[in-house]
Amino acid sequence: MKKGTKIALGVTIPIIGIPVIALMILIIIYGSMFLMSYIERMGETELDIYEERWDIVFPENIKVTFDYSSQGGFTGDGENYTICKFEQRPDSFLRDFSQDNYDEFITGYNSAVKLITEEGLDCDKIITPTEDDNFIWKSIKKINNSIYFVYSENNNTLYILENIM
Repeated sequence: MKKGTKIALGVTIPIIGIPVIALMILIIIYGSMFLMSYIERMGETELDIYEERWDIVFPENIKVTFDYSSQGGFTGDGENYTICKFEQRPDSFLRDFSQDNYDEFITGYNSAVKLITEEGLDCDKIITPTEDDNFIWKSIKKINNSIYFVYSENNNTLYILENIM
């Protein structure tokens, strides 16, 4: 007599076949989730994703000059680093940026920098603001996720560093 599990209509599946079938079902489920996530994001820029994820609106005159992402998989975990230029200072966008709480800001910022450089981003691309330079900043935190904005008054450049756990 064959060993196995009897299912409907008198069909018997060998014991070894059950884990294989379960594994195939999991692969199909996760594969479909990845595909749906990929299709959903097609055509979106990193700025679009930042706006959606952090409930912010970028000015119209923003131009992305560099973008790096260490994200892998459909969950979006990882780090993003984006450099943007403005033709002129975006006053309304910068209204809640400041030079306050430098120590708190730079501690979180440096932690995110460490993570993204470990993932492969060249350190030369990353700006590190100091209290003495002409920078203003802002950070937003949601649960374990964070985003850091650093704006250079000298060259109308916005540096965005995002860490998604």
